[in-house]
Order: sequence, then C-alpha cells, then structure tokens
Amino acid sequence: MMVELTMTLSYYNGVVRILNSLDIDVEPDYERYLEEFPLGR
Repeated sequence: MMVELTMTLSYYNGVVRILNSLDIDVEPDYERYLEEFPLGR
C-alpha cells in the first residue's frame, strides 16, 4: 500500500512539474485551484 501511494504521489508531482515548466494553460474550471495552490510562477 505504501509503495503504491508513494508512486502515485511521485507521478503526480512529476506531471505537475512538467506542465508548469512547459507553461501549459489549464482549463478555466481549474484556475481557481491555481489561485488557492500556486505553482510558484
């Protein structure tokens, strides 16, 4: 269970970092989440 949780969090973290570095825009429905949890742009 812990291995699966660690792998899921690692993949999610990697995807978020790739999307941030490629400057890919998010859908308008999710922009409010970026205001609450900024990625450090």
